Amino acid sequence: GPGVAAMTALMLVLAATPGARAEPAAVEPGATAHDPAVHDSALHDAAKLRTLVAASGAGALGDQLLAILEQQVLESLRAADGRVPDGAPAIVRQALGEALGARKDELDARIAEVYARAFSPAEIDELVAFYTSPVGSKLTAQLPAVMAASMREGRGWVEAHRGEIDERLRRALSDAGIALPAR
Repeated sequence: GPGVAAMTALMLVLAATPGARAEPAAVEPGATAHDPAVHDSALHDAAKLRTLVAASGAGALGDQLLAILEQQVLESLRAADGRVPDGAPAIVRQALGEALGARKDELDARIAEVYARAFSPAEIDELVAFYTSPVGSKLTAQLPAVMAASMREGRGWVEAHRGEIDERLRRALSDAGIALPAR
């Protein structure tokens, strides 16, 4: 299953969107910008990083990005012409697969670098042990469904409190002198 990569895919697409800003790499609490164990990927075991990328589901990110890009291209075609021309989905899927699929190893290496900057070698060892354990494998397989259900619950919770949320936002913005659009 795609595991944590589903969330990561969305973040990467947002990061690639014009106007989006990249967030700094995560750093362990108490670490400084000069902490080599966190920021120097040369101190990490490349094979362990590749194992982590694969076991955590982050290696599936390329496929998820291709699916997201495919949808964006098809939506652009629909917006431009009012419809998606016959055969376009297959053509788009093939072209994107050829353009990006051959570079999957490059993407995996970049993801490994993200992990290397965010975690110490000892933490990478712990993550590999977790994601290759039965419960880690189950998390990787179940996380997309758990996240989807959690998002549905979150939307339902927001909808249940929509009136209060809207009223508080309107009042706070109005009190700050920010003009609100007419209802």
